[in-house]
Amino acid sequence: MIFGDPIKFAILMKYIPQWSQEGSYKNGMFHFIIDSAIFPDVAGVATLGGDVHCVKSDNALVNPVDDSKLFHMDAKSAFLYMLEGMLPAKLGVEAHEGFVEDYRFHASSNNLEEFGCFVFAVGFKNKIRILGANLNCLSSEGDAVTGLELVKVSEVIIDKKKASEIIFDVVKDYESKRETW
Repeated sequence: MIFGDPIKFAILMKYIPQWSQEGSYKNGMFHFIIDSAIFPDVAGVATLGGDVHCVKSDNALVNPVDDSKLFHMDAKSAFLYMLEGMLPAKLGVEAHEGFVEDYRFHASSNNLEEFGCFVFAVGFKNKIRILGANLNCLSSEGDAVTGLELVKVSEVIIDKKKASEIIFDVVKDYESKRETW
């Protein structure tokens, strides 16, 4: 099922019984759709309970941090800034002594990140800006990371209320069906 508008922002969540064992985790597909781009861009087994938990608790899609500077920054710069604040090693940046990871803008789930995709969200007034990119184009050579010029950031700006409704609907659907799947 698709929750939201796939042209703007949506979450695709589908339970696939063939990927699950009775009495075990409920597996299926879990993808974000941002400005018509699908993250991850390949089908893979997602543990639905884990992905739903990622988006419902302390997630920037539900509780976005307002930051006017980040909200108005160009998409790629904003995405890389938030990624570096959370996982500097992904960009080949050495964390300084006393570095504290900043997960305030983190919006992605386990399934997305297992496939190299990261999503961040930042708020401003009643809007939320959602930015996502697949980082599989990056490669490490020693301490250096190459391929940054290949990173394509997809973004959308929607009402904060709409983003919260999408997450609420995903959680409600999963929780209402998980026992019967």
